[in-house]
Amino acid sequence: MTEAYSWRWIFYLQVPPGLLLLGAIGWATPRAPASLDKLRSGDWSGILAMALGLSALQIMLEEGERNDWFASTFIVETAFIAALGLAAFVIVEL
Repeated sequence: MTEAYSWRWIFYLQVPPGLLLLGAIGWATPRAPASLDKLRSGDWSGILAMALGLSALQIMLEEGERNDWFASTFIVETAFIAALGLAAFVIVEL
């Protein structure tokens, strides 16, 4: 298929089944009113610590090769932030 058309058609072919499944999920799930008061009891400190730690880790891993890994102060700082964020996440969740 990629030789006859292009590689993009592999993704385009997934659109109709995806729309069909999305409609089936919408039809099959029960309707319930939204309860926004449950947002107040969310684990916001855990979410924040996880987001901070994982995003810093991802930046460190993506930019590390370009910036000569731990020879760069930027990579050292992001590694430190990632370690702090992930440690805080583990402490908050335990």
